[in-house]
Formats: sequence, C-alpha cells, structure tokens
Amino acid sequence: MFAARQARASRGVSRSWKWLIPMLVVGLLLGLIAPTVAADEISSGDDGSGDTGLGVSGDGDTASAAISGSDAGTVSVPEPAPRTEPGEQAQAGTGGQEGTGAVVPNEVLVELAVPFEVEAELDQDRQREQREGIAAARAALVAELEGTQYTVTHSYDVFPYVAVRVSPEAEQILAGSQQVAAVHALHYVRPLLTESVPLIDADNAWDTYGATGEGTTIAVLDTGIDKSHASLHESCLVAAPGLGPSVRAVGRLGLNCKVVNEACFTSLAGCPDGSTEQHGSGSAAPCDGLGCFHGTFVAGIAASDGDDSPIGVAPDADIQAVQVFDTMDNWLLCVLFVGALYSPCEYTTEASVLAGLEHVVETADDHNTVAVNLSLGSDAYTAPCGPDAVSSAVDVLKGMGIATIAATGNDGEREAISWPACLESVISVGASTDVDEVASFSNTAYFMDLFAPGEDITSAVSGGGDGTYSGTSASAPHVAGAFAIAREEDASFDCTVSEIEYAMEISGTPITVTGTSSYDIPRLDVDNTILWMYLAAFLGYACT
Repeated sequence: MFAARQARASRGVSRSWKWLIPMLVVGLLLGLIAPTVAADEISSGDDGSGDTGLGVSGDGDTASAAISGSDAGTVSVPEPAPRTEPGEQAQAGTGGQEGTGAVVPNEVLVELAVPFEVEAELDQDRQREQREGIAAARAALVAELEGTQYTVTHSYDVFPYVAVRVSPEAEQILAGSQQVAAVHALHYVRPLLTESVPLIDADNAWDTYGATGEGTTIAVLDTGIDKSHASLHESCLVAAPGLGPSVRAVGRLGLNCKVVNEACFTSLAGCPDGSTEQHGSGSAAPCDGLGCFHGTFVAGIAASDGDDSPIGVAPDADIQAVQVFDTMDNWLLCVLFVGALYSPCEYTTEASVLAGLEHVVETADDHNTVAVNLSLGSDAYTAPCGPDAVSSAVDVLKGMGIATIAATGNDGEREAISWPACLESVISVGASTDVDEVASFSNTAYFMDLFAPGEDITSAVSGGGDGTYSGTSASAPHVAGAFAIAREEDASFDCTVSEIEYAMEISGTPITVTGTSSYDIPRLDVDNTILWMYLAAFLGYACT
C-alpha cells in the first residue's frame, strides 16, 4: 500500500501470499519486456512544470519498477542518524496491510524536517511563518540536489513534503540530507467502483428541511469531470424572491454554474495541456483511460441536478473538480501494478492526491467547500493506518470544517479496508445493497464508519446520459452529498465535522457484518442525521 506507515500492528496480518504465484509469473514476463529507463532520461533540475521525461507507453517502455508485494513501504530516513541506505524499504503505519503494492518508478515523497502544526490551530502570522519554513527547507533540499538528476513532480506550500523523481545519486543526497525527516515510496492507486437517494432519505430531508446543498461545494478528486454533462451544467439563472430570475453566482469557469473550479495534478504529465499541474477552465477534463468516466459518475451521485441522469443527493451543491489521475497504455502493467484488467488504465499516487488536497485547502473559502470525496484506494489494512502525508492534509481540512470521505475498497474483505479510508480522520464508507445488506464486493472492517448504497447505482457518465455500476466508489459520494445538505442546514448553528459524522453514525440504520466476528455499521440516513443535529443543538450536547 502506501509508504508513510510504521510497522504492522500485531493484529494486522498480511494475507498477500494468495497473490505470490501470479505476481511471480507476471513479474517474470515484465522483466523480459519492460526495460528500465536510462538515468539520463530524468531531467536534471526539472521543476515539474512540464514533461518529466519518464513516460509509460503501450510498447512496454517504462521506468524500472520494483515489485515488492505487501512489504512495499518507505525508504526510511529517521532523524537523527543512523539513516537507511538508499533503496532500502521499511514498513510503516499502525495498521496491518494486506494485498499487493507496487512502487512508482523512481518517484518518492520527501518529508521535510521542519515543525508542522495544523493551520487551523495557528494564527495568521504563525501560518505564514510555517509556510515560509516549508519553502525554505524545500529550497535548501533542491539546492543540495543540484548536480544530480532529479525531477520535482509536486511542491506543497501547506504541507512539509515535496515529491521528487530521483536517480540513485539524488537518492543518496536525500538519505544524507539534514532537510529530510523521511523518504516515502509511492504506490499506484486506482478508482474504486437504482436511484439510491430515497433509500438514504435524502428526498425527505429536501422536503422536511428544504436543504439541497445550495451554497455549498463538494470537491471531487478523481479522474476528471465532464462539466458539459446536462446534469452537471445547471442553469445560471435562479429564482430571486419577488424579483424573478437572477444571475447565479459563477465561479472561474464562466458559463458553467455547477462546476465552479477546476484543477489538475499528476505525476507523469497527465493534465490536458501535457503538464503535471494545470488550473482553470478545462483543466479537470476526464483523463484518457477506459475508466475515466469515473469522476463524472461520482460527481453525479453527489450533486446531479437530474437533467440527464438520476438526481444526486445534494442537487443544488456545486462541484470542485480536481483531476489527479495519469493513464497507462500497457495491458500487462495495468494488470500488474494497478489491478485493472483493461488498457489504457488510470492510476494516481498519494503525491498527486496530496497536491489536490492542498488545492482544496487554498481555495475552500472561495467556494464554501464542505466535503472532499476520494473514491479511490489501494491495498487493504486490518487496523487503522497512518499517520502519513495525506492524513496531515485531512487534519488540516477537518480543522477548516471540511470532511474527507473515502471508499473502503472492492475486494470483498470483511476485516480490512483500503487506504486512504483506513486513515483515522477520514470518514470511511462501504457499500450496502438496496435491502440493507453488505454488498458482496465491499471491503469492511470493525473500524470503518458508514455504509451507503453502492450496488447497481445509476449516475451520470462522460459524454452525456447515465450508466449503472457497482462499487464503494458509488457509496462515498452519497456521504459527501449528505455533508453538503447537513452544512446548508447547519447555518443556524455550528457543527464540527466530528459532530456531523457522529450524527450520521448514531442515526443510521445498522447493518450487521459477519466475518471472523460480527459487528454493526450504520447505513446513512440523511433525514435522521439532520434531525439528530437539531436535537443535539436544542439539548446543548453539540452543534452550538
């Protein structure tokens, strides 16, 4: 799975042996057809703004890739010495990992050795000082790398990290640098894939409270969104009481009034303009893989207005589209590293996800962003995982009143869920059926948070119209949409993310999961959630 983990907890036992034989066979084939990229193909001193020189193509040319199974972890660089030798990999995280991970060729996430606190806990002067400290440490590290071959793929202002593609010489510098707290290897992450709105009582919440998510924004970090889809391109005219129609507030995108902001962050120049980072209109267009309808599908569940696909949970909420996926046009590599049985396939890393989360942090106030949806994941953990770079971002967002929701994964596990759903500050969502049973494909664990519908869900797809798919990818945006409704209704009081999450959990319909042991996990009920928030505020328990 992901790199920023500590040693497995004793209760988290890997079961990756079931993948060993097919991985060895495919790995042997890969070794025969996938030669390494020469070191001189890594641009020296590249700032990550354009072509990285490390492409993945259908003819088998790719960077060297390590197949490390469930033991893929961090290149640990503890402070102070002794330091790990370059290339040595160590487990990390508090949760147990199962499944198979594959390290992204040559790219690492460097944790800078600077103090860090959640910005919500700092005043403006200390926030500025912290960001200046991060920038200074990053600049000092880049200066140390001069003379070696490296590419900065992502720089971060809010978080003490920098993503770098490195040569062996540059890796030696990282291992000895006093600017570095740890070096985390990256892994591939993939998207996790009828009308379910009445099942979760969202329509009752509309009728009872008049809350439809209006005035809120849901950030969807995914494969991009088709903003021209009729269900995601609602009219810019709204009713103004007593005055007739008036112009609806429009974001940076001009004519589109549902998708109010777009951005793209990728590691292998997968943005529409061929760069690793792009902003503005068109930057979050769907990627080129066969599964790149995924982001539009997820956005439709959360906030479709119902024009050309079923209505979403929060039909008046806006969408912040953040495209974080590269594509790989090689069937064997798609199977081996991404777990996709098709090509071209889509994948991302936590470096790109972290860049997308930072973008949400920096733009949230402009759009009243209330939730982030992550219908993506990798591997499975039998206990809560982290902390890591993404959990730091989730904590910052939580301090701003923004919930981060993630899908639990589709491997049918009953004792393990995927990263990033396993992170403790993330709201993890598994898939239930329309008769309130656990969907057969859904990952579950005793420490997950919620169920939401995820079987045979119909929603918008790229190019117009709709499609019907199953997966925990469909479950997470139900909860993201519910947060938009809760935040709109929350205007009369003031609930924290944890208080709204608790309201969802305490008021949901329990579903029993049977594995080695049995446990109950609540299925989302939006109407009951709002009622609980009102009762908690009235009784002075919460939301006051």
